[in-house]
Amino acid sequence: MWHAIEYSFVRFAMKRATLIYDGECRFCVAGEKRLRRFVGWRLKSVPYQQPGALDLHPELSAEKVRTRMYLVIGDKLFGGMEAVAQSLALRPIGKIALVYYFAPLRRVLDKLYALVASHRYQIFGRVVGGCECGVCGLSHNDTKSTEKEIEYSN
Repeated sequence: MWHAIEYSFVRFAMKRATLIYDGECRFCVAGEKRLRRFVGWRLKSVPYQQPGALDLHPELSAEKVRTRMYLVIGDKLFGGMEAVAQSLALRPIGKIALVYYFAPLRRVLDKLYALVASHRYQIFGRVVGGCECGVCGLSHNDTKSTEKEIEYSN
């Protein structure tokens, strides 16, 4: 099992990934900036509220992205803490993120992530005026779009 997980980390290490996050959540925006700063050029990011964000992977939906952040690497989709671990693993030093796959720790981290995610607005508040892309405050309807191309904040 560890060999397969390590292989996926190595295989993804040279690919670019896209992080889809909540652009109205202060905690999410701060976490996205920290991840992007750590991972560098390998990570693009887009708030789920931006038109076209949900077109990045067929399994994404407006309901799903409101509950956790997602990372898209090729045709793979990772959510929640696993998205964080896979993001960190995009850097060679990030192999420490393999610790996430230790079963007892993974359960605890996933539960903690879900708890924080479900109360993120009450704990950390909302970004005033919406996200940096300028569309977060406009609509929370399904943001699938084929007409607009996503401009990444990198």
